[in-house]
Amino acid sequence: MASTATDRPLEILLVEDNPVDVLLVQKCFKELEVAHHLSVMSDGQKALIFLHRADQYTEAPRPDLILLDLKLPKVSGLDVLAAVKSSPDLKHIPVIVLTMSDDAKDIFEAYHLQASCYLTKPSNAAGFREMAKMIEALWLKGAKLPRPSAGELAD
Repeated sequence: MASTATDRPLEILLVEDNPVDVLLVQKCFKELEVAHHLSVMSDGQKALIFLHRADQYTEAPRPDLILLDLKLPKVSGLDVLAAVKSSPDLKHIPVIVLTMSDDAKDIFEAYHLQASCYLTKPSNAAGFREMAKMIEALWLKGAKLPRPSAGELAD
C-alpha cells in the first residue's frame, strides 16, 4: 500500500450521471489494492453541494481525488471543475476528467481549468478495469496526494 499522510482510506468522489458507468467504476474499484471509499454524485449540482458540505452533506468526507464526467445534468462538469479550482478549500484536490468526449475543445478547456488528467471512458468492462488499474498505479499508489491530517479534516 502507498505511504500516506494518514491511515484512513483514500476518499474518492465520482461525479457521474450514467448508472451503468457508475456500476462499472464501483465494480472495478472494488478490485483495487488501495484502501478507499467511493462517494457518488449523479449531477454537477449535487457534487458542488457535497464538496461544499452543504445541506444533507455537512458531514461529507473531503475527497482526496475527484473523478469527473463532463456531460452532467444541472451543472456541467466543466462548471464543477471551474468551481473546484477557484475554491481555496478545494483547489488542491486532483481532478481526473473521465468522459466520453474526445473533442479537442473539451480537452483544452478541461486542462485550461486545471484538470489533473483527462481520460476518455472505455467502451467496455475490460477497458474500465484497465483504466481503474491505471488510476490506481498512478494516482492512488504512485502520486503523493495532498491529504489533510485528521485535525485539518475537522475544519
